Amino acid sequence: MWLREYHVDGLRLDMTPYMRHVDGFSGDIPEGWEMMRQVGELVRTDFPGRLTIAEDLHNDPWVTSTEEGGAALHAQWDNQFVHPVREVLTAPGDEHRSIPAVAKAVMHRYHHAFDRVVYTESHDEVANGKARITSEVQGHNPSGWDAQKMATLGAALVLTAPGMPMLFQGQEFLEDEWFRDTVPLDWERAWAFRDITQLFRDLVRMRRNLDGETAGLCGPTTSLVSLDDDATSSPTCAPPTTASTCSWPSTSPPTPSSARSSCPAVGGGCGSTATPAATASSSATTRRRTWTSPTGPACWTWAPTPASSTCRRAEAPSQAPARCGTSGSVSRIVSGARPCCMPHRTACERRVTPTCGRRCGCRSSPS
Repeated sequence: MWLREYHVDGLRLDMTPYMRHVDGFSGDIPEGWEMMRQVGELVRTDFPGRLTIAEDLHNDPWVTSTEEGGAALHAQWDNQFVHPVREVLTAPGDEHRSIPAVAKAVMHRYHHAFDRVVYTESHDEVANGKARITSEVQGHNPSGWDAQKMATLGAALVLTAPGMPMLFQGQEFLEDEWFRDTVPLDWERAWAFRDITQLFRDLVRMRRNLDGETAGLCGPTTSLVSLDDDATSSPTCAPPTTASTCSWPSTSPPTPSSARSSCPAVGGGCGSTATPAATASSSATTRRRTWTSPTGPACWTWAPTPASSTCRRAEAPSQAPARCGTSGSVSRIVSGARPCCMPHRTACERRVTPTCGRRCGCRSSPS
């Protein structure tokens, strides 16, 4: 009925381990396996292009196998992706993160690239008191800078990794409520976090190759080009006790290594849960950057700022300056691809940014 009369794109079979096992883990039920296979084969035969997806989470390749004894479903939720990726995203610092674990999650497959569903949030991960990525990262401020960065990094992994990407409702505007039937989505966040929502749109557009320039994200093969786990911090890395200031020609921004050698007190790129505040002043010839870190090893960061800028966004909202520059100042997202404004998180934003093409109000303190 659902496929033939309502023309749905596919079916998700809920908790299939309990269809094929007595207790979900042991004691095979042959009739359960056979029912799953009948559903899978029926959809493959009568409704080509439609999907059957198992919420299985047992890392069992037979669930998507079309060989004798397999369930012949198209894909299954992949616990080999969601669990290690969430662990890395919500870790308290770089020393607790494993790049090889991320690579293994991205490269994992059952039989081919598209027989798994990859995600960072689902009704299981964020229900019954469990938290969203943003709340796991920054529970006291789930809309904060660190929470935004980890949540969007997870989304980027989901929408560029091999597999069928899955997003949970509200994830595209950083919904921080745990999922329950009695609390609706806060749709006002879609406007408040419109730049995050646009990021999701852009990632989806890239994944679907709508501009004809990202066909690689639609392909069946994945190659690991480089894996570097050396960026994790050392427990012996000493935090700077005072602010460090470095200058360099605006036409020749530094490499990370040259900036670290110029600012040794910054800590040489050590990772930490503490995120340093950053201020910048610019002229036609010189770009100046000042780092401070109140606690823990400092994280080195650099981003270009417009030559006319006299202030920029602090890395952590709590460290944002009370006021920024003059009436001509322009705020800029540190790691964003374009100088768009985010009035809900930045301390001060003025004028029309060249890419966004809209005016942002200036606030005296972050909301």
